[in-house]
Amino acid sequence: MTTFVITVPGTFISGITDSARSALERKLSSQHTDVSESEGLNLLTLHEDGTFSVRLEVDAPDRYEAELDATRLVSAALK
Repeated sequence: MTTFVITVPGTFISGITDSARSALERKLSSQHTDVSESEGLNLLTLHEDGTFSVRLEVDAPDRYEAELDATRLVSAALK
C-alpha cells in the first residue's frame, strides 16, 4: 500500500453555505493529514465559478484505486 494525495474536482450546482462547507471539511478531515498539510495543500478549495477541488490522502495499492477511493469518499461526504 502507498499513500497518494488525490485531487477530486467538482462543481456545485447551487451555492454552498459556510456551515455546509464546514460540515464537508469535518467529514473529510481524516483523509487530510501530515503529508498533504506539510505540502501546504488545502483540503477544500472553492473557486468563484462554483467549482471546487478536494485533496485527500488515500492508501491504495495503485493510483487507479486511490482515485476511485477518493471519489467515493468525496461523493459520500457530499450526500
